[in-house]
Amino acid sequence: MDEKTGREDVVPPTEDDRGKEAVESGEAIRPNDEKERADAEKHADPPAIAEDADGGVDEGKTDKAEEHKADDEKERMKKADTSAAEEEATRKILFSLCYLWGILFFLPLVMYKDDEDAKMHANEGLNLLLLSIVVNLVLGIITGAAGGTVGVVFGVSIGIFNVAILLLGIYGIVGVVTEKHRPLPVIGSIRLIK
Repeated sequence: MDEKTGREDVVPPTEDDRGKEAVESGEAIRPNDEKERADAEKHADPPAIAEDADGGVDEGKTDKAEEHKADDEKERMKKADTSAAEEEATRKILFSLCYLWGILFFLPLVMYKDDEDAKMHANEGLNLLLLSIVVNLVLGIITGAAGGTVGVVFGVSIGIFNVAILLLGIYGIVGVVTEKHRPLPVIGSIRLIK
């Protein structure tokens, strides 16, 4: 009671007061209990068979439970298919990079250490790279040293050779994408990576 006004002060209860009252009355609920209970109900498996008041099976509830389980299974299968497809696409891209840019021949070896396909594609990418470097270097030196008409002939031969390397790379990429890979002509039988 307020001594000046003679009225009784009403003070709203604090959190501590509410908590004490709830504990005394047996109704103590933690703040997160309702959320946890809702999450548990949301993720709980529905009963497989529900009985009605007469002890018989309620077909409607059973069908819903089976539908729920079937939907969960479909979702799991869809995720598995998606991840398998993504993994296969990643493999094809990495294997194709061996042929497109020979300097990236090592990528499949890093990603798939003990995979025979990775070793085969990396080997062919390395073969293309080395063949391209060596032949371009030799023909370039001859072109520069010879000059004149002979130089022009060797310059044209460098262009033809580079188109042949490009075609071999495309052949390798098509083999990777279609999964019908055969060794590259001429250089496919050389094994530098074992």
